[in-house]
Amino acid sequence: MGKNKNKHIKSSKKYYKDKHNSRGDMSAREYYRKSHAAEFEKYEDFTNQELRFMAMNLLGFECVHCGITDERILQIDHVFGGGSEERRNIGVRGIYIKILESNGYGYQCLCANCNAIKRIENHEE
Repeated sequence: MGKNKNKHIKSSKKYYKDKHNSRGDMSAREYYRKSHAAEFEKYEDFTNQELRFMAMNLLGFECVHCGITDERILQIDHVFGGGSEERRNIGVRGIYIKILESNGYGYQCLCANCNAIKRIENHEE
């Protein structure tokens, strides 16, 4: 009886996923890029390095906690968490574009040390 129950659960999960997945066979990244095609097209001539520079420039090129300005160790931090999931879903390039399009809302510059401390204190990841 246990096997049949698990089989039913698996098949109902597959049915739900197939019926309610609005993006079809596309990955989350492909779906995001397709639904935000205008933004991606607007920045297509820029390299990832240039987009990072533009995003960091918008965010101030300074760690908001300690004030360090060495761009080699500055990182983009998601103020409200969820950076790993967003990076998996839309990619680094997508994040840079999202920062530029949102005028930096929800993002900040942190140095590597301050970012690590924030993740530990907030139990992120």
